[in-house]
Amino acid sequence: MRTRNVVILASWITAIVISTVIILKGGATYANIGIALFLFFMAGGVSFAVGYSLHDTEELKLSKELSSLTSKLEEIEKKINSIEGKVEKIEKFLEE
Repeated sequence: MRTRNVVILASWITAIVISTVIILKGGATYANIGIALFLFFMAGGVSFAVGYSLHDTEELKLSKELSSLTSKLEEIEKKINSIEGKVEKIEKFLEE
């Protein structure tokens, strides 16, 4: 799972479990229901904030690595082409 999904899932599970325990142990009073609602609003806020702040950091890292590897491969290809050109010149010289 992606980091973003794990954070969102954990916040909702935590809000549900803590709210359930508070209401079951302390009864359905206004204070306990208020705390439960506060936890649900916090989980909703975390879901919204994480959804817009963690823009797939894994994918960003991967794309940076891929672009780095692509540039390195292009450099290697240029070097190979120059070596091939030099080898061809040497072969022509040796044939003469």
